[in-house]
Amino acid sequence: MKTAHLLTALVIFAFVQITLAQIPQTISYQGVLTDENGNAVADDSYKLKFELHTTPNNGRVRWQETHEKVPVINGIFIIILGSVNLLDIPFDEPYFMAITVNDGERLEPLTPLTAVPYSLGLADSVVVGSKIALRQVVRSINGVADQVTLVGRGGAIITQDGNRIIITAGSGSGSSAWELSGNAGLDTSNFIGTLDTASFKIKVNNSLACQIINSPDPEFATPLPIILGGTKNHVVNAAQSGGSFIGGGGSKFSGLANQVEGAWSTIVAGRANRAGSLAFVGGGNGNNAPGHYGVIRAINNRV
Repeated sequence: MKTAHLLTALVIFAFVQITLAQIPQTISYQGVLTDENGNAVADDSYKLKFELHTTPNNGRVRWQETHEKVPVINGIFIIILGSVNLLDIPFDEPYFMAITVNDGERLEPLTPLTAVPYSLGLADSVVVGSKIALRQVVRSINGVADQVTLVGRGGAIITQDGNRIIITAGSGSGSSAWELSGNAGLDTSNFIGTLDTASFKIKVNNSLACQIINSPDPEFATPLPIILGGTKNHVVNAAQSGGSFIGGGGSKFSGLANQVEGAWSTIVAGRANRAGSLAFVGGGNGNNAPGHYGVIRAINNRV
């Protein structure tokens, strides 16, 4: 019989057509129409109306569309749900399919949708940030996202303990790292300094407090340091003053800076002092020891 109320629909399968490039909001739906005796209906074109309900018994209709002429051969039909009306509902709750044939009675029972169509809820083909609740995953580390590799340097060790990543800074016992809290058992090859001719600077409150300048030994042509303390306005010729130490000092522009003029010289403190090679000025003001081996410990003296 072809009367609508005697027709039943048997859903064979439904699946979502998904491609990573572009995901269509459609469901390929295949079923079988039979009469009350279970026989396939006659080959013909049938009007089929599809509805998605929120419950199996007259629930709220969330979506519907009608296909006017659906070919049915041996009782089998195939249609694409969403090809007439956009299938834009959120697949975040159970839905039940209702089918009406040729404007007749709705076929019973309604067919529940299984899990696969609910992948339409991932319309961007992946689990994206907007679909992840806050505080559930680590989205990035210091602005670096996707695959992040942690690498330990300077003796740091990276370990994992459950859901914790532990970064342990190197310390003692031969480690190449220096600890601010103190060090012991360090390898003799370890050091704090530079690997080139750049100066080594120590700052306090972002102001220069001490500086070690590289200088060649004028006699043996080997690198010798020049240590500058006190004011940053000392006058020094790095090429001729290797092995020297300068402290104290005043303003460079008022002529009060300490100045070394040769190698292996020392000015401990004071201002406006000058020392030549192998000379020593203990402090004071305006002392001048330009020659070799000069020693001045008072004020306004000259050797």
